[in-house]
Amino acid sequence: MKTDLDSRPRIEDLVQEFYNRARTDALLGPVFFGALGDGDWSHHLGVVNNFWCTVLLGERSYPGGFMWKHLQLPLRAEHVDRWRALFTDLVISTHKGPMTDEALRRVNIMAEVIKAKLEHKNGLL
Repeated sequence: MKTDLDSRPRIEDLVQEFYNRARTDALLGPVFFGALGDGDWSHHLGVVNNFWCTVLLGERSYPGGFMWKHLQLPLRAEHVDRWRALFTDLVISTHKGPMTDEALRRVNIMAEVIKAKLEHKNGLL
C-alpha cells in the first residue's frame, strides 16, 4: 500500500532512496560526486530532508537558499530533466496522496525555475 509523504520519516526514506538511485545514475552520479565527494553524505541528506519537510510539512527547518547552491554546479538542462524524472518516478511508484501530489507539483516548479536560471546564467557568460 502506498503512503502519503505526510511525515518526516517517510520523507527521509524517500530522500535516502532518491540519493541511492542518483549516485548510480550515469548522468547525475558524476555531478553529485563532484559536489559531495564519495564520503559521508549525511549532512547533505539532512539539509535535503529539512528542505522537503519545510515544503511539505510546514516545518521551519530549512533556512532557504537552494537556488544559489545549484547554480554553482556544472548543471545543464538535461541534468535537471533527469533529476525531475528520477524523483518523479520514485515518488509515483512509492507514494500517493495530497502531500505526494504537492511534492510532484513542487519538483516540476523547481525544475523549470532552475532551468530558466541556468539559461539566464549561461546566456550571460
